[in-house]
Amino acid sequence: MLSLFWSSASLMTLSLSKKDPPELIHVGLSHLRPSLMAYVIARVARKWETIILAETYPINTDLLLVDDKGDSMEVVIAHECMQRFSDNIVEGTVYKILHFQVSDRKKKYKFADMEEIKKRSERDPVFTDVIGMFVGYGDPIAVSVDSGTPMVDKIDINLRLLSGEILRVSFWANHISHLNLAELAAMQEKPIFAIGGTTVQSFSATKYLSSLSSTKIYVNPDIKEADQIRERFKDDQTPVMLLTNDKASQSLSLGNAKDATIFDLLYLDRDRAQGQKYRVEVHAAKGCAVSCTQHGLVTPRLVSVDGHRNQATRGRTNCCNQRQSSTPNY
Repeated sequence: MLSLFWSSASLMTLSLSKKDPPELIHVGLSHLRPSLMAYVIARVARKWETIILAETYPINTDLLLVDDKGDSMEVVIAHECMQRFSDNIVEGTVYKILHFQVSDRKKKYKFADMEEIKKRSERDPVFTDVIGMFVGYGDPIAVSVDSGTPMVDKIDINLRLLSGEILRVSFWANHISHLNLAELAAMQEKPIFAIGGTTVQSFSATKYLSSLSSTKIYVNPDIKEADQIRERFKDDQTPVMLLTNDKASQSLSLGNAKDATIFDLLYLDRDRAQGQKYRVEVHAAKGCAVSCTQHGLVTPRLVSVDGHRNQATRGRTNCCNQRQSSTPNY
């Protein structure tokens, strides 16, 4: 993979000037090579800053360029050049770029597929970019946060990846407020969403993506990955589905849940537990049984001896599944 490195001599303009060196030639991004005296004209499809984990200030600015042939390339603007150029670069704008260095990189940019997403976790210090067909969305759901704000809205959308798998992406409402999802859902052809800068979260054994302040959404981008998805599902005539509150809130509820153990939950009173959500990871033991004095080893049955099934665990006991009386013998 080739990357551009922005030098202090880099210039940006759409018109050729008399000062342009005559030896520079115009080439597409795919024809750039190290030491080639050339300039490029390309659109800035995406712009972001790289901040090292546990640091505060960015070490460089990164761009994703796309030219008129559909080829793309990453641009790295070094820290010493950021102040001069970063504020003047706008996403979606076409620039002429010259006086740069071309570096050969081993890694090639690509959108994450479901297998890659399953291998990642919320603790991984990497962003996840995906592209897929818009096939479902839910209404805003209010969730509580730890920042002191009483409730904040989140919105779930479903994407169908090129593999055909459905991926849930959960957005904070202010990260997606610029899109009218109802209008997009009513389009004759389902739109393609390219989403960059998300983190991987987990709901039970299911992975989903969650938005950040740096998350970007592009609708029907003119790139080959979007064309591949359209071609794969060109015969799909099903409408974009409106997710029910139960389905839409599944990832939201767990994403807002606090980690706890069964031991922690045993000592929670109603006032502390009210309105809270807890996530407990357990492993079911095989062969769980109790010994009944009359029937031997049997599978225990959990009952409420005081008749109030909605109460927590108070007043419950293990019973033989073949009789009503409580006769546990461990």
